Amino acid sequence: MKAPRRLVISTLLMPLLSACAFAASAPAPATYTPYPTYTPPPTYTPYPTYTPYPSPTQTFLPSATSTPTITPTPNPTPTATATPFAGWETILAFGANLRAGPGLEYPVIAMRNAGEPLTIWARDISGRWMLVEMADGLRAWVAVTQIGSVPDLGLIPPASETPTLAPTSGGG
Repeated sequence: MKAPRRLVISTLLMPLLSACAFAASAPAPATYTPYPTYTPPPTYTPYPTYTPYPSPTQTFLPSATSTPTITPTPNPTPTATATPFAGWETILAFGANLRAGPGLEYPVIAMRNAGEPLTIWARDISGRWMLVEMADGLRAWVAVTQIGSVPDLGLIPPASETPTLAPTSGGG
């Protein structure tokens, strides 16, 4: 009878002892942490303030003075004086034929390379040809398309004399 009693006691104590061991190894239950509540920042509410008006002060009036009379001074009228054209210095943009007159029908008197300096002195009536002077003193006509930079054509005076072509005989 002793054996069944031990069996009963051990079966009863076993769950109790195992429950104690299980309870000791289990983590502690989590505690609730509340979130902070949002508090909006305070807003500024302006209040009107009292500003006193400035106290009146005495205003001094100027004494009467005599007004001077204005005598007109005669001004001479300015006269426009024409400044002579001093030439426009530039370079040849491309190799060019220097001609005896403004046009392809005039003979070529020299050939020059791109980059050579020149001075523009006059233009033909159409503005397509310029009378130029090269660095060696040669004066000839060059097509405006061959020149590096050309000012406004209104600044360049027209040529006073344009060479005339000699009549050619025969055709062909």
